[in-house]
Amino acid sequence: MRDFTSEQCTSILKRVPPGTSQSPDAASASLPERRGARTRQARPSRIAAVQQRVALFGRDGLVPSAIAHTARHFDGHGSLRRLLHMPRGMAHSPARPRGNKGARLSPRPSLLQDIPQRPEGTVHLVRTVEGGKGEKVTLPVSITGNSGIASLTATITYDAAALSVTDKDVVPAGILAGAVDTADSSTTMYQVNTAEAGKIYISFIKTENITGDGVLFNIGFTIKADAAVGDSAVSIAVEEMANADAAIYTGYTVAAGNVKIGEATFIYGDVDANGTVEATDALWALQAYVGSRQLVDNAFKAADVNLDNTVDTSDALAILQFAVRIRTELPIKK
Repeated sequence: MRDFTSEQCTSILKRVPPGTSQSPDAASASLPERRGARTRQARPSRIAAVQQRVALFGRDGLVPSAIAHTARHFDGHGSLRRLLHMPRGMAHSPARPRGNKGARLSPRPSLLQDIPQRPEGTVHLVRTVEGGKGEKVTLPVSITGNSGIASLTATITYDAAALSVTDKDVVPAGILAGAVDTADSSTTMYQVNTAEAGKIYISFIKTENITGDGVLFNIGFTIKADAAVGDSAVSIAVEEMANADAAIYTGYTVAAGNVKIGEATFIYGDVDANGTVEATDALWALQAYVGSRQLVDNAFKAADVNLDNTVDTSDALAILQFAVRIRTELPIKK
């Protein structure tokens, strides 16, 4: 199919309708003069309306010929005006000629449908989560007022001096539960990039709209042991959000979150909470791994010195190394 530029499409709107003859003298006459007193001139507002839709569908100034074909049918008698103001998804049926007052309407999608506008909605981070130095906290990314989304790209910014995060710490949840980071057309596909300190890039797509409010991702931040006590802001910026028709939403808002950092409530490696890190602490971690001891709350956090949310032989070894001064710092920095 042939493509037209937006300038050509505008030119088509201003042409004399097919079948109208014009002499060389009439060619230089104004449009109303060429068409006669009873023929209307194409209104600038109608031309602008088509140009707006041309901008939506065009790429690098090219307009699909189907749109240009529709524009070519503007005959100055209101045909395009009626098309532009039809209910969504309605177009003239080919069963009767355009302009016929009795023309039937068929539920055929129109290329000139209005650009969708998103209802008031918010993509946000939970306002505040609290945690002590060295602890891990979860900050959800949620959406409210969701009328249907099929793709989203966003950037989350945080203070890398106070918080750390990895790709594995960013997990789809809530209305994105079950999303995968591999090629799969049957479910939601997502990607996460935390390689740049202080930034989290997230994106997801699905072939159909995801509706309803809820959590999109849970972000597990680890508060650094040397982080300053106080508030650490986390912000989000949405680069693009669209529905399953690839229509870009523009009416949403975003809201930032915050991590409130307090003093540590436990010491990494001090599993028995006696104030020092020694071989006994390594033994407790090892016993927890083989199942002969149960660690809960701060004891579990103190034993998880490699910050992988499990207690195993690597944690026990690191605690033992710290006890004999082979290691000088816990937890283990990634």
